[in-house]
Amino acid sequence: MNTSDFPQEIGFDTSPLPANFIPYIANNMVAFYSSTQPIEPSSFDEDITYPKAGRIATYFERKHLIRSLEEVAKTPTGRAALRAFYYNAKQQQTQNPSFRYGILIQPTCPNMGLCHLDSGIIEINNQNIQNLINENADNQNQKAKESAALFLYGTTFLHESMHIRQAQSGLSSSYDPMIMSHLNVYLDAAPQALSKQLITESNNPILHQLFHIDNPTIQEYQHLSNTNPQQLPHYSTNKIRQYTRDFLTPIEASPQSNYAQLHTKWNYLRQNLYLKSYASEENKQHQETFVQYFKTAINTSLTLTLLLPQSFHNALNQYSQEIMIHCSKEQIAALQQFLNGKQKFPEELFPNKKGKDYLAAKNFEQFIVDIDTSFQTLSTLSSEITNGNSEAKAKAQQIRAHLKKRYDINLSSTNQNNEPIAANAPSSTIQNNAQNITNNITSLEILSPQQKNMS
Repeated sequence: MNTSDFPQEIGFDTSPLPANFIPYIANNMVAFYSSTQPIEPSSFDEDITYPKAGRIATYFERKHLIRSLEEVAKTPTGRAALRAFYYNAKQQQTQNPSFRYGILIQPTCPNMGLCHLDSGIIEINNQNIQNLINENADNQNQKAKESAALFLYGTTFLHESMHIRQAQSGLSSSYDPMIMSHLNVYLDAAPQALSKQLITESNNPILHQLFHIDNPTIQEYQHLSNTNPQQLPHYSTNKIRQYTRDFLTPIEASPQSNYAQLHTKWNYLRQNLYLKSYASEENKQHQETFVQYFKTAINTSLTLTLLLPQSFHNALNQYSQEIMIHCSKEQIAALQQFLNGKQKFPEELFPNKKGKDYLAAKNFEQFIVDIDTSFQTLSTLSSEITNGNSEAKAKAQQIRAHLKKRYDINLSSTNQNNEPIAANAPSSTIQNNAQNITNNITSLEILSPQQKNMS
């Protein structure tokens, strides 16, 4: 691996862009592709060849991309990110003049999230973006909604472009156990950091609410923008590095600001969890590749350590053992997909609701749902906690107490600045509200591995 091929993602000029800069990018660095029929989610890993889009479709899609990038370019970080995009595309075109970033016009999977990266082509579901904005717009006017949708489209494009550069640089999976357990977090840390800083600078309350950007963070940026704008390039670059490091730190470490990204980090971590352990050998060379990538691309360090606590892995292993004993290969395969967040719990594969296979699977489901719900709620409460909402702080403390008691997951009550992000709540309050902490509690007897061993 030639680490000189790693892209540079931060430190670029934030001054206004030349008049034709964004149209040049859209016309000379992006190619538009078309899909002719829906593709099932299970087909995403297959080698798919898409035809070039027609002239009319390309015209309107290119126009939309230009408008979206112009919206993002209203921010310092947006202008720097566009210059990074241009610089890295030029590096590629020096080696291969025909190189283009690909965009798939029609989404191949209507039910996917905001975006998908398939065969090196960016697939942005604009309808899902519109729906997401409308669902979270409250009483915002139409102009704010349109601005938010354009900004989110442009941010998504820049985010996914970073993933394409990672792939071109040779970052991929390996049999190294540390890489296998954290690959998606390692790949998404920098794009997530860029997206968060872009959304912070968007000046759009819809996006601030949607991505849990707290008031102190917004006010800090706006104050600097109004009083000392010449410091914004350094400030924005430093924030991206901070957010990247935050995404790469263990779940139990104090976060940089709050728990806004906790659930997102968990969603990426679960994609690399396995029910069945595989024999693997440490690969120092591949580990060093990731360390060098973060040093070159984001100018930050990567410490190779478990991001989920050992207590979580111990619990997962015990639930997995029960599944391996009682479940069929088809059930195990479906439960693996559920663990990775790729499908819902496969209820239909367990016709005997009193069987040992079903009980083992449901115990496992409750474990994952409990973790997921707890992390999601903490992330949702996070901006309110930072904003000083005492009720949100008390709820967060209840969740932290629950995670500590049941799974020995010890989340910090303060951030790296020693500011409270989950206030202590009276023990009676915790007990009285224990039933409200998690969702989907069933009538089945759900036991943690520790409780099983004690019974």
